[in-house]
Amino acid sequence: MRRNKLRFSRSKHPYYKVVYPSNIDFDYIIDGWWIKDEPSGFMTTPDPCSLSTCGYIQVFLCALIFWPCSCLPCFLSDNYNGYQTPNIVKVKNSNTIPIAIPIATSITK
Repeated sequence: MRRNKLRFSRSKHPYYKVVYPSNIDFDYIIDGWWIKDEPSGFMTTPDPCSLSTCGYIQVFLCALIFWPCSCLPCFLSDNYNGYQTPNIVKVKNSNTIPIAIPIATSITK
């Protein structure tokens, strides 16, 4: 069974790290969570969002000792953790306060 596929969950998983996207607007809500499990097997494709602390230390040590091999820890599946990202959906009818509110001015005669 391949465990590195994405799976959808309506509730947030308590053991996985949360990776939020950087472009969330106020008209969007979180509908569910996409959970990516840690990869199984010996080798995997690099994914910088889920590289563990031990993986970063291995990359740094390889860069210090023999820099052409510094990318090798990125391909080992033991250096990756699972993570979850929110499924963001746009609200259809949002009754939000407009951002530009007219400023009251004094009435002069």
